[in-house]
Amino acid sequence: DLMTVKDLQDYLGVGRAKAYELVNAPDFPVLRIGRSIRIPKNLLEEWIIKNVEVERWAITLESRQ
Repeated sequence: DLMTVKDLQDYLGVGRAKAYELVNAPDFPVLRIGRSIRIPKNLLEEWIIKNVEVERWAITLESRQ
């Protein structure tokens, strides 16, 4: 499934500015077709899992200091 930026907003519960900030991030899974932006849902879900794991790791390191 491909999601639009509006779908991304609804899925993540974020505003328009945050959604565009995400789709413009270098590591965010996005497909650009002309001026259209689409986000593959399966890659978005993998990106979320990866970033949650990275954040947990960073929090673990902070708590050890």
